[in-house]
Amino acid sequence: MLILAKKADNVETAREILEDTIRTGAALNKFKEFVAAQGGDPEVIDNPELLPKAEHIIEFKAEESGYVNKIVAIEVGLAALVLGAGRETKESQIDLAVGVVLNKKVGDYVEKGEPLAYIHVNDMSKLKDCEERLKRAFQITKEKPEHRPLIFGVVTKEGIQRY
Repeated sequence: MLILAKKADNVETAREILEDTIRTGAALNKFKEFVAAQGGDPEVIDNPELLPKAEHIIEFKAEESGYVNKIVAIEVGLAALVLGAGRETKESQIDLAVGVVLNKKVGDYVEKGEPLAYIHVNDMSKLKDCEERLKRAFQITKEKPEHRPLIFGVVTKEGIQRY
């Protein structure tokens, strides 16, 4: 983005600018401004204990040992939605205390019974549906998955540069 905005001439310079923005605290301060501009309390950034807490935190455990081969993001998102972490309609109320915290990522080895995620839930009647979605989200295999890059390439007006 810095290169496209002509704030940096190359990736190395852009990285230096970004790292400096993080190191000086400017990025954190800008984030606090965003939170305040949207009506949030920027104090929670420095004091996360001020955030709402769910009544229950449930471990979502691996049913078998192996490697996390795939995590289907849409299923994780829908699992959180079931709990009330998002809106099904624009009138839906969001429960700010609920959600899903992933404990493993693709490529991690997991033992049977080890937590893959933690479910933060207030309404226990929603737990089963959330767990079903998480079962569909995680794929465990015996073989370690091939490492996949986070960024596959960059599209510019000159074409596609693949990594």
